[in-house]
Amino acid sequence: MQAVGDAGHIGCSTVRKDLDEFVEGVINVLNPIYKSSKPPTAERLMAIRQQFASRRGIANVAMAVDGSHIPYVPQIEKFRNEYKNYKGWMSVLVLAFVNSFHLFVEADVGYPGKSGDNSVLGQSRFLEKINLARKDWLGEDGVIAADGGAPDRGTFS
Repeated sequence: MQAVGDAGHIGCSTVRKDLDEFVEGVINVLNPIYKSSKPPTAERLMAIRQQFASRRGIANVAMAVDGSHIPYVPQIEKFRNEYKNYKGWMSVLVLAFVNSFHLFVEADVGYPGKSGDNSVLGQSRFLEKINLARKDWLGEDGVIAADGGAPDRGTFS
């Protein structure tokens, strides 16, 4: 915050307030537009699956999921070990579900850096939502593509 404030000639509290307002705006305004809380239409799902198949040669993929670490240093010293990731630096983990058109479907954000994709997926409300209407979200025999470090809890084999 200090570096951003210095670059913009403003105080840290102003940077923090502006960042909070930006995040709130993204969540309240852009989130409903770009991340539907409903499954795609059957036609859209077919297009997504065909796009995945044509690009990667893998049939039945309806979305992909992966995690990424974003640098973050907690202000409270006693929490810093929680945020140290496996690479040795402090971060928060973002787990993103995307479709074949590079659009976000959903994201789980803010887990301490020591968390891995596996532990976040194990708690994912979105994955639970998919499980309740699997055919609607993924289609017949549909799957979610993930790297080797992200198991599907045995539900999407």
